[in-house]
Amino acid sequence: RHDLVRKMIADPNYKLDVRKNEDADLRKSLEETMKRALWDAITVDIVQNKDFSKVLVLIDELRQKINLLTPHRRDLHEELNDVLDVKHLKMLLEKEIVDD
Repeated sequence: RHDLVRKMIADPNYKLDVRKNEDADLRKSLEETMKRALWDAITVDIVQNKDFSKVLVLIDELRQKINLLTPHRRDLHEELNDVLDVKHLKMLLEKEIVDD
């Protein structure tokens, strides 16, 4: 793995070849580490800083992706947009109007 890390540092255009078991294992390990780091950062932001911005971005991305799954269902889009209204959620969170 150290050789692979050196290659990645030396060559900014280096790409993992997931057909190779070594690269596939490293990719999986990196992916798990990145996900854990993201959720750890979000947890710190929420618990220590009362900063919900990252969560709100994720909620909005989720809303958009779900809407893309049903392109011809405007009724579902409206309902989902009402339920996952990021501006409204932000206001509730800032005023601490949500339950734990």
